[in-house]
Amino acid sequence: FFTVWGKLKAVAGFTNVGGAGERTIAVRVNADGIAQVTLRAESTEELSDEQEAEVAAALTMTVGESTRTVADEFLLANTPFDAREVGAFAMMTTAYDGTTPLFRKYIDDYYIERPSRVTRGFTIRWRDYNATVIAMTKNDDDSQTPDRGRSYGSIRIRFRDWIQPWILLDYLGEPEPYIPPIIERLKPRVIPSKYGDSLLGIQEEIQDIVQNKGIIGRMRDYQVIHQALERIQFDDQPTFWPDLVEYAQNSVNVQQTMEYAQANTIGLAKGEAALAGFAAAGAQSGVGIGNLGSRVDELAKDVDDFLGNSRGIVDEAEGRFSEKLDATEKALRADLAETTGQFDDFDARISELTRNFTGINQRFNSEVPGVQNQLAGLEKQVSEAISAQISVLQRDVGVLQGRLGEFDRNFFSDGGQFQDLRNAVTTLEGQMRAFQLEDIQPSKLATGLLRVEEFDSQFNKLSDRLLQLERQRG
Repeated sequence: FFTVWGKLKAVAGFTNVGGAGERTIAVRVNADGIAQVTLRAESTEELSDEQEAEVAAALTMTVGESTRTVADEFLLANTPFDAREVGAFAMMTTAYDGTTPLFRKYIDDYYIERPSRVTRGFTIRWRDYNATVIAMTKNDDDSQTPDRGRSYGSIRIRFRDWIQPWILLDYLGEPEPYIPPIIERLKPRVIPSKYGDSLLGIQEEIQDIVQNKGIIGRMRDYQVIHQALERIQFDDQPTFWPDLVEYAQNSVNVQQTMEYAQANTIGLAKGEAALAGFAAAGAQSGVGIGNLGSRVDELAKDVDDFLGNSRGIVDEAEGRFSEKLDATEKALRADLAETTGQFDDFDARISELTRNFTGINQRFNSEVPGVQNQLAGLEKQVSEAISAQISVLQRDVGVLQGRLGEFDRNFFSDGGQFQDLRNAVTTLEGQMRAFQLEDIQPSKLATGLLRVEEFDSQFNKLSDRLLQLERQRG
């Protein structure tokens, strides 16, 4: 038999007649011409027949009411989440926490061989390994003889890594159900006012919790204990409890880190060495804490004395400050009284001015109606006088217009005096030009003409006066 991956081993009852390493093996056929070998994954250490039987028994258990085995569910599930949903992972948890250590050792060996497979994190897909096994037959087991009668066949086998997703998804991924029982076990170990005894009690209980557990089991318990310490509540919490929790959690973290080293180091002490060391050191420090308590009491007394002296100094300073404050307050009160008097005098003057203004306002309000009545009467008288004068003026203007009309008719109308005068002048001028009267003296004629021009000028003035009267009337 030859394989490209995995480890070959003859099945019980078949004779192994040689091979080169674990990837090849020669097995003698039985009376029926059958030869059988077992192909194991490379990720596992050499298993005894008993261990292989126990692992096989765990993987061939049926899941729930179905007829499918755990191995069937692992191979049929599309993702590790599907395998968890059907309950296959829960059955592996029950098998690992059981009393038989062989299956537990198989899981722990998987982790010890390569811890990075667990610590690197989890993806949602399965990790599969495919191996091809080739079988060839030969008439004898002598490698020097010809192999003309040889025949061969091959088969492909798929391995699926279910341990890593089971650890991360189910075994270490669900710590909550385990926390309340751990709290109930740790809380009674705490003794108020006794730090050292409480720390030793917590350490002893942790050792009892992880006793007879596998490496993966202790990793889960340390994770649960770390969270449980933070959730413990007391009606009257000891003053040292926060420090004890931090100390215990640190010791748990160190012990969890040492698990792999203890499993792989020859001569290294087994068990919870870190827990025991931390607890012993903490208990010894408890004695020192007691001595430290007395020293703290002495320091507290010194602090009280110092505070007493400080209070005396503060009281004296407060007294001096109070005296200065009183003197300052008196001076301020005197200044305030003087300012208040000045303000009262100013207020009295303002009140007097207000009263005077009120009187003036009242007098003004009382006299305004009389003045308004007088103004109304005066306005009436003026209006009546103006109306009378206008009436007289209008009457006079009418009379003057009548006279002017009569004068205009008598003087300017056809046949009037002015027309007659113009005609006479024209006639006279014509006669003078026609007859050239020699007996008439030029000086007399000139005098007559001047009188005519003077009369014409007076007539023009009278016309202008009439026009002005017409405008005033309009």
